[in-house]
Amino acid sequence: MDLAKELQKGIQEVENWRNLANMNPDQLMLWVNLGNSLKNMGRIQEAKDAFLVALSISPMSFALQNNIANLCLIDGDTVQAINRYKTILSLDSTLVDIWLNLGVVHASSGRKNDARQAWMRGLEYDSDNFDAMHVHLHLNATDLFTQNYTELYIHHDGTDTYVSDYYFDSDSSQDLVVMISQTLMLL
Repeated sequence: MDLAKELQKGIQEVENWRNLANMNPDQLMLWVNLGNSLKNMGRIQEAKDAFLVALSISPMSFALQNNIANLCLIDGDTVQAINRYKTILSLDSTLVDIWLNLGVVHASSGRKNDARQAWMRGLEYDSDNFDAMHVHLHLNATDLFTQNYTELYIHHDGTDTYVSDYYFDSDSSQDLVVMISQTLMLL
């Protein structure tokens, strides 16, 4: 399917979900589906708005709160994302995925110690969680000319197993998170 047809299909899907949600404003999943369709189209602010309506219907939905925090990240608002993750964790501190997400935000913002602490908290709640085992990073502040160095380890049952290492420019910590994520998907 060519790009124009895909775009038209996405626009039509958004409009269908928008119409259904407006006709049935109390139906949670219609707003969630609208938010997902908008996100898929790259309409981030509108997606956040749809998820916020869904959240007003189901205020204790950690999944919705997480979706909104993730959209804040996509939109470049790390402060809002961190605040939302912390709010979720204040309601249920055992949610490992939220600790992992919080750690990624801290790492991409250059707060290595905060990232490490968040990931370790996630491991406290589920030491057998595959993702949690893989995000234990040894982030070294070593400055090699204008480069930083990071090693990635798997941490499980009290031992660290070396996986890979990365050199990155100090202003490309977001690229580091992407590289690490891609490595973890291969494991």
